[in-house]
Amino acid sequence: MSTPSQPTAGPAPKAKASGKKYGPLTRTQWIIAGVVIAGTIGFIFYKRYEASKAAAAASSTTSSGNCTDSNGNSVPCSEESGGGDASDMSAIEDELDQLLAAEGSGAASGSGTTTGTGTTTGTGTTTTTPPVTTGTPVSTAGNTWTYPAPTGLKNTAKVCKTCTQLVLSWNPVTGPAGQKPTTYTVRIFRGSAQIRENSVAGTSYTENGLTKGNNGLTVQVWANGAPEAPPGALLNT
Repeated sequence: MSTPSQPTAGPAPKAKASGKKYGPLTRTQWIIAGVVIAGTIGFIFYKRYEASKAAAAASSTTSSGNCTDSNGNSVPCSEESGGGDASDMSAIEDELDQLLAAEGSGAASGSGTTTGTGTTTGTGTTTTTPPVTTGTPVSTAGNTWTYPAPTGLKNTAKVCKTCTQLVLSWNPVTGPAGQKPTTYTVRIFRGSAQIRENSVAGTSYTENGLTKGNNGLTVQVWANGAPEAPPGALLNT
């Protein structure tokens, strides 16, 4: 009895390919390469956008006249640099005014008899105490009297930014027993800075050489010669 024949084995199945190739790379490799290239291009465009935005901001800052201070804040270039030539010139003028005031105080002279013809006068007269003394009321008790503040303090010169002269006058004062002052002190301020001080024998005074104009000034006048510090008259121009 014959044995049945054994079936012959068929050919072994081929291993499944990892992926179909498209050119030199498989589909998966092309996808990975595409993602890398797209990311690189996107990064390059982002960096260029940031650089363009920074350049535009710098151009805007330059055109607007602003600079950056030490804290990174945007400020006017003139402020960041300290004010520039105009600030320096103003400081020089203030120093000149103070030197002239010191020289005038040392000379302690001038009667101021010139009268002005301007049409604009001072803006009002009030009474105040000189900044370095303390005014006290007039008294006849013992040796504690003082002169009252002069009244009628006025400026008859024209007031403007380019005007260089003040023509001042005031009414004379007397002590409680008819005493007369030895001199009157005239002190001139621009803002909080004293720029002039002179002693005069009469009741008028002319100041020349106000290179920064005669507007925005404060004038104080008081009588000298009493035992106590006197109050002073105040005039703002």
